[in-house]
Amino acid sequence: MLGTPLKALHLDRCHGVPPDLFSATGALSQLEELWIDLDEIYNNPRHHEEDDDEDNNHDERQKCWVMEDDTIADMKHALNGLTHLQLTGRFSRHVALRLFTIPATEGRMVVIWPHLTTLILDECEYLDNDTLIAFLQSHPKLHTLHIRRSPMADTVLDTMATCLPDLSVLQLRYIRHITHHGLRRLIQRGSSRLRDVFVRNCMIYRKHFPEATMNGTWGLTGPFGAVWLKHDAIRKMQLDFRQGIDSQQEQQQ
Repeated sequence: MLGTPLKALHLDRCHGVPPDLFSATGALSQLEELWIDLDEIYNNPRHHEEDDDEDNNHDERQKCWVMEDDTIADMKHALNGLTHLQLTGRFSRHVALRLFTIPATEGRMVVIWPHLTTLILDECEYLDNDTLIAFLQSHPKLHTLHIRRSPMADTVLDTMATCLPDLSVLQLRYIRHITHHGLRRLIQRGSSRLRDVFVRNCMIYRKHFPEATMNGTWGLTGPFGAVWLKHDAIRKMQLDFRQGIDSQQEQQQ
């Protein structure tokens, strides 16, 4: 099997992964889809004694594969054909910032994975806005984004609107620093291919997007605490926005 190029790889329950896994394994040279699960899957059963919380967290990280810097550098260097990246699990928050930080260059944009179209991030509390913006700007082929537990603000949504012309599916969960104004701007000014926007537990509610409930074909209300805008609702918002711009231009002439 190792001699056959793999197109997809799911790393789960992987203990003792070598730092040069991707570059040293010939079968991974053409990898397109990678899912890394960094959950507490190696932990021993919890002890009932009450220990210091910080010590507990340190012990848990030692029992899990946390992806060392050498492994992350190898992943950035070797997986040039990657199109789908999914990073999940509780301990992925310790990896996201290092994984998506782009090295500084003199006026040159660095693209880590030039063919990346799908990015799914489960836990990214430590991924700051500047790092995420720089990554999005350098990966314009992204068309599917799922982001959960991020400190991202409206500036990231504005970047999506201007730098991701193929964005078609967006899911945001547990993100408390974005506003409904920023999300509406993204929809109005963003990709004409946008067809599915789902937000939940983001302090954005159905009342902010009446388009989602005006007609059964325009949108789906979704579960409690969620806003789910489908193709027709998005198209209506974009059309209304562009007609408003045209009307303002006519009045100015």
